[in-house]
Amino acid sequence: HLLAKEDVASSSLVTRSKAFAGSPASRRLAHRRLRRRQATRLEPVQLRPGRGRKSVLDSARPLTYSFLMPGMRSPTGRRRPSRCALACVCAIALARSSGTRAGDYFVNPSGTNGAFTTVQSAVDAVVGQTRTNRANIFLAPAEYVEHMTVDKPFVTFIGQGAGLEDVNISFNSTHASRGPWGAATLIGNSATAFMARNLTFENFAPDRNITAALALQSNADRAIFDNVQFLGYQDTLLVDGRARQYFRGSFITGDADFIFGDATAVFDQCTIESTDYGRLRPPTRHE
Repeated sequence: HLLAKEDVASSSLVTRSKAFAGSPASRRLAHRRLRRRQATRLEPVQLRPGRGRKSVLDSARPLTYSFLMPGMRSPTGRRRPSRCALACVCAIALARSSGTRAGDYFVNPSGTNGAFTTVQSAVDAVVGQTRTNRANIFLAPAEYVEHMTVDKPFVTFIGQGAGLEDVNISFNSTHASRGPWGAATLIGNSATAFMARNLTFENFAPDRNITAALALQSNADRAIFDNVQFLGYQDTLLVDGRARQYFRGSFITGDADFIFGDATAVFDQCTIESTDYGRLRPPTRHE
């Protein structure tokens, strides 16, 4: 009985070896047939690749675990995930994680309840915001003396004071000291759809300064300022970047060129006040 089994095994090996002889196409066809018959066996398969080339099948390995069969199971029995599937899973996970991180941020100089102590630190922490899921930064009543830049889209500043003067973002900054315009607060080109409500932007550089001292420079397209106060003297407010900007119910004061720039700006129900050393003049057709 044992001799009979050995004869059968040796004849089977010879049969497989003959089946794989011939052209590469016939060898691949024979390999597929053998794979269906013997999917999980681990044994050497003797092939004659011909022309001095060594066949990838001339080794002892499971017939189901070869780079010729990329969709099959590994020797451990686990299916190998494809790179495309892994990439899709990672992309979905990143999108969900980034989407959940947008929302509300709180600023308070005291740091109460884990709030940010400066406005700039809250802006720097913003991530994952979108057009439909904005990053809302709530500012507790206080004076925030800091030079600030907003360079992220879909960010909103909301003052939580009873009036717009209760939340004041200010800095002593001039063209000569900080350049190029010396803006205390810069809303950059990348801060698309920036919004601010119920607060004050101020540059407290002294009056009759010899250079520009902007309270705010806004280059952001579709920026909205609702019930916002802009305090300064020379060049208080720069609306620039050929952007579209909307001011509603706001107050702007200054003395020299205190509203200027090449943006398309609408001032709806706003108060524009000239100080003792300035005057109001409508822009010319070329300004």
